[in-house]
Amino acid sequence: MNLAFPLLAGAVVALGVAAWLYRNGRHLEPSERWLRCVIVFCSYAALLCVASGVYEAQIISWDAARIAPLLGWMRGFPLYSTATEGAIQTTMYPPLSALAYVPASAAHTPVLVILIGAIFAQAYYLVPLGVACYWTCAQNRSLSLVVLSSLVFWSQQSPGLWQSQSWIHADAPALGLALLACVATFRYTESESNRDLCVAVVTAWLAIWTKQVAIGVLPALALWILCVAARGSVPPSWVGAPSPAGLSRLAWAWRSTWKGCGSTCS
Repeated sequence: MNLAFPLLAGAVVALGVAAWLYRNGRHLEPSERWLRCVIVFCSYAALLCVASGVYEAQIISWDAARIAPLLGWMRGFPLYSTATEGAIQTTMYPPLSALAYVPASAAHTPVLVILIGAIFAQAYYLVPLGVACYWTCAQNRSLSLVVLSSLVFWSQQSPGLWQSQSWIHADAPALGLALLACVATFRYTESESNRDLCVAVVTAWLAIWTKQVAIGVLPALALWILCVAARGSVPPSWVGAPSPAGLSRLAWAWRSTWKGCGSTCS
């Protein structure tokens, strides 16, 4: 397939959009006008990276091998084989690693199954990354798009990250959920919001149910809370002068998470 024409057409469209934004931004500072142009080109480059990952998925044999157990499960076969019966599987991860790609099983051709699965893998990786960029660049939303696009391009240059982002596997949803758990934990240490705590616990628990090695997120978040507490920038309602309500919420949250870990690994 000749991709020269769509690539060139996309570049022309990006150039036109950037020129239009620059021309209609006369009321802005020069730096802000140029930043809007940079956002357009960075977004186009990031879109190319994502599209290339989805397009290449159909020729990667690992994608077909990893989504095959899900397709069999949706047609009445067991998701996991025993030691003496069933097909030999390439991986053995918790059930959410398969459930994450259930929408792909609705397709009627192998190519569509893999392409839809690759799109979901990209979404599981990029949406939490976008949320993290949006939150960390709260004072400048335009900058968050530049940072996100740069991270997408940087991920493509790293074989390990690019495979996690674009291949149909447990990595993309597990990494995305773990990142959301980290972001929610950081927000909780600033706001002590029940919503942030619940998001942190649920996403960490789901990450472990997606891939067992995500259990390392729990001690990492606990270490972060201890470090922030030692620095003295944690809300005093649960560190320094802890309230019973705050401590009970923390105890319930982490006990529930560890209970989920035990049932996953057993």
